[in-house]
Amino acid sequence: MNNNFLKTASLPFAVAILGIAGAFTTTSMSSSKVLANQQGHQFISASVPCKEVKMCQTENNGILCRVNDADLSSPVLKGKITPSAASCPVTLYRIQ
Repeated sequence: MNNNFLKTASLPFAVAILGIAGAFTTTSMSSSKVLANQQGHQFISASVPCKEVKMCQTENNGILCRVNDADLSSPVLKGKITPSAASCPVTLYRIQ
């Protein structure tokens, strides 16, 4: 009887395991680059801490996002943690 139970229960159990694994894989694939591109902001003054300038990316490629990417002395752009945030602490990188 024990052998018969293993035969009938093994297929549904295997299908359930594959379904769960597939769900986790699909979820992780879709959320890996949700915030890959983000609006870059320049600090102007205390009254204008985050002025929108151009799009940058959050993925670190080693090249900081700047107002003028050709000029290394150009101000570095930062991103907001949330779109409604008042400050811009997130390090952003140039889109390649």
